[in-house]
Parts: sequence; C-alpha cells; structure tokens
Amino acid sequence: MSRLVSPSRYRGVGYSPTYAIGSESKILQDNMRKFFDEVLMTVVSIQPRRDAIRSLFEDVYRNCSQENWDGEGAAVISIQTVREAERCLNALPLSVRTPEIVPEPSGAIGFEWRSGPNAVFVTSVHGTQTLTFAGLFGVDASSYGTEQFIDSIPATIIEHLQRLREV
Repeated sequence: MSRLVSPSRYRGVGYSPTYAIGSESKILQDNMRKFFDEVLMTVVSIQPRRDAIRSLFEDVYRNCSQENWDGEGAAVISIQTVREAERCLNALPLSVRTPEIVPEPSGAIGFEWRSGPNAVFVTSVHGTQTLTFAGLFGVDASSYGTEQFIDSIPATIIEHLQRLREV
C-alpha cells in the first residue's frame, strides 16, 4: 500500500518516523541519519567530478587535439593524456574538491586548486604515467616535484592538497 506524504511533512532523505523508545533505538536512528547524510554527500560530490570528466573529452580534447591550438605554438593534447587525466580525476578521493581543468601549451593537462591569493596547487598529467606538481602554501612556503602515477594518486599529492586546505 502506498502512502502520500504531504510536502509540509517531508523531513528529508532517509527520514522515517519512529515510535520506538530506548537508547538502542536512538543509536539506530542516529546511525541511519549519518548513513543517509553520507550517501547524499557522495551523490552531491560525484556530479562535479563527472562534469569535469565530460569536459576533458568535450572541451579539452576537441579544442586542443591539433598543433597550435592556442595560436601560440601549443603542442597537441593527445588522447593518451586525456585518458590519463580521466584516470587521475577518478582516482581522487571524493573528499578532495574537483579541480579546475587547465589545458597546457606543453600538451599536458593541469588540475588547479586555489584556496586564496597565496594558496594554489597545480598537478599536471602528460600521458606518461607521471604527475608534475607545484604548490604555493602562503607567502613563504612552496613545493614542487614529480611523482609516478599508475593506479592511485601518490601520497605526496594528497598531502599537498590537505595542506592547501589549511592555508
């Protein structure tokens, strides 16, 4: 049997009225609420990532797959680089904000995160299973380097992204 719920009584995803009493029912109710909050946050955080992946193919590859795509001698962004960028985006933890995608004249694809005027982190994929990165973490702190990228984001990159949040 279906039941129509008036909009004024709707309490959100995962809400179910209960008439149970006792500490165990309260714990169960709290756990259910936390579970549905996490599910909702996962769904909300996946969409920007999916949009970014779509943009890799529909914008970056379409517009940058020929020599001189920027009118200043830029190198081709290859399908291998685009696919590696896709793998990189998919490998990012959902707790990491989706970056801005920046096609680079060298033929690489950059991912950029900013959290203020002196707080920026960029990592680039080249289609060669390497990530280059550079970060500015305030006025006096910076870092740069290269890491191998096979199946997961290197710990160094994750640490720098966490550091960026603290600036």
